[in-house]
Amino acid sequence: MLTETWDTARKEELNGIGRHPVFRDFMELPKGRMALPSHWVYMIECDGTGNMQQFKAGLVCVGNHLIEDINYQATNALTAHLANVRLAFLITTKYDLEIHQMDVWAALMGVDLEEGIYIHPPQG
Repeated sequence: MLTETWDTARKEELNGIGRHPVFRDFMELPKGRMALPSHWVYMIECDGTGNMQQFKAGLVCVGNHLIEDINYQATNALTAHLANVRLAFLITTKYDLEIHQMDVWAALMGVDLEEGIYIHPPQG
């Protein structure tokens, strides 16, 4: 059963990738370029009481193989600083406002890059 759950999570990720012009066809690696390895990362999201809610799979590129001036740019996902989150909660509490959480899925998939990034497909 667990294998089917992770298979479903991988298929959802691949379907999301397929909805964006992220990957092109397989091609010969240009001379002087390096293909970065990729692999699957698996996450289990839990609710506030620790019960499993959702299984997610993410296809990630191993960024520690990047070489400056060849295939190195700021390709990391932006995250909020804890101090900013605390400030948002403080303002919300002071003015009796509401905070709504949302998950922006695939937010960075539609970004145009100045140069191509080449990856090896993950095993399997």
